[in-house]
Amino acid sequence: MESARAGAPVTRESIVATVVARVSEMMIDWEREYSGELGADTYLVSELEFSSMDLVMLLVEIQQCYHRYDLPWEDLFAPDGRYVDDVQVAQIADFLDRHLVSREGVGGAEGG
Repeated sequence: MESARAGAPVTRESIVATVVARVSEMMIDWEREYSGELGADTYLVSELEFSSMDLVMLLVEIQQCYHRYDLPWEDLFAPDGRYVDDVQVAQIADFLDRHLVSREGVGGAEGG
């Protein structure tokens, strides 16, 4: 697995591309096929049949990629204390955009 490129701007588009690439690599490693187009609108559980352990493995990959181990994943997967049943690539990208770009001021985004 390759890390996010040092010095490359982190944008929502680059985050989507990174998440799609990680998911695609995982699917290949697991020899799973998906007949649709893997993209921002893809649901990980209902379309790709990710288990909760698969999701955890993806989150670990993402943390390693961005060298960030302090992300509040519970905000995405258990808002208001209730576990969500499924998540889209776009939702992960939006979450990462808020926590990687806005908070860090990376990629030219305003702090928030």
